[in-house]
Amino acid sequence: IQGRHVRESGAKGATLVSVEDGHVAGLEAKELDVIRWQAIGMDLSALADRSSVLEGIRERLQWVLAAADCRGVALRICLSGETPLCGELFSRQDSWREEIETLAANLSGDLWLEKLEVQTRRPQDRSKSADPTIAGKILQQVQDLQEDAWFQELLRAKIEEVRQKTPAAVFTDDFLALIERDASVRVLQRAQSLTDPSEESSHAF
Repeated sequence: IQGRHVRESGAKGATLVSVEDGHVAGLEAKELDVIRWQAIGMDLSALADRSSVLEGIRERLQWVLAAADCRGVALRICLSGETPLCGELFSRQDSWREEIETLAANLSGDLWLEKLEVQTRRPQDRSKSADPTIAGKILQQVQDLQEDAWFQELLRAKIEEVRQKTPAAVFTDDFLALIERDASVRVLQRAQSLTDPSEESSHAF
């Protein structure tokens, strides 16, 4: 009747069964949770500046609160899409989290940011010719690999292999799901940091 973590998101409760003369006379859903877990995604592809991103997040926070019907909410937000803010989002993630937490606190004292996930990527300027340098070729190979279905399938197989070898008592589901979701993005970011000196301090691993 109560969600315990973000994988048990949404309304939780029970069904009230009315019985008359030994027969079911009615069913009524009862929402009994006190704190509601919620995970939302936000595509930043159409947003080019910090203020528009924060305004979009604020609108989503308002929607989450309305849907929770006066309950407390533990919220996970995932930011994705191509945006020029990509480097800032990764290098100043703590600052972004603080701003979002401030937005949440101003809307309600019962809204908490459980986690902020950043899965954005830099916009690709396809009008430019390929970089002929070794660094450019390496980066292009990584970009191609990121979009390759073969790589995604291999990644899933390797993760499942790790899961099978992990003792049942070790709770690794969330961690392995994070690896599967973020691996190709992280590989690209790492390649960018290695091939572009200006990016060396942008990402933490």
